[in-house]
Amino acid sequence: MPRFYLHLRKGENFFRDPEGAEFADLEAARQEALQAARELAAESIKFDQEIEGRFEITDEQGQSLLIVTLKDTVRIKP
Repeated sequence: MPRFYLHLRKGENFFRDPEGAEFADLEAARQEALQAARELAAESIKFDQEIEGRFEITDEQGQSLLIVTLKDTVRIKP
């Protein structure tokens, strides 16, 4: 199984995923990033903070494959 890294960028801070995780494919890694982003967005809402940040999914060579923003996880119905 391929290894993907879910690095978190929040404002000026960059939190590198040092170990990564094995996922069946990029879609499975995206689903994991979405779940983590939902949890972070929920914490931001809970503490009345701005929802900001994104997960940068990379492969083992460090190539950026996909971006998942925390704002992608929040749907507001007008």
